[in-house]
Amino acid sequence: MTRFLRALSATLLLAGLALPIAAQPTAPVRLHNEYKRIQEGYKNGTLNRTQFKTDMVRWRGIRRQMRHDWHRDSGPMTNSQRKGIYRDERRLSGRIHNQRQNPPQ
Repeated sequence: MTRFLRALSATLLLAGLALPIAAQPTAPVRLHNEYKRIQEGYKNGTLNRTQFKTDMVRWRGIRRQMRHDWHRDSGPMTNSQRKGIYRDERRLSGRIHNQRQNPPQ
């Protein structure tokens, strides 16, 4: 009985640690959210046409790189490829944030 309780508590502990990791948005979900933010910013006027086009070019570049990395290895991306994608997404996200907080005059 005590072995069962120990195994159960260990399983629950590991499951509790995995939940915060699973709550992080994955790259495709995050990329979709960035797309929606770019579209919203253009619609409500916080992004002008030039900013919109530039952000869409960068967004498409990240998307293209993700597809390329996935198909090149015929499966999941390596950690270094994933880190590169996440870095590019953070840069784009910061750029969108700054542009929407400081709309064109």
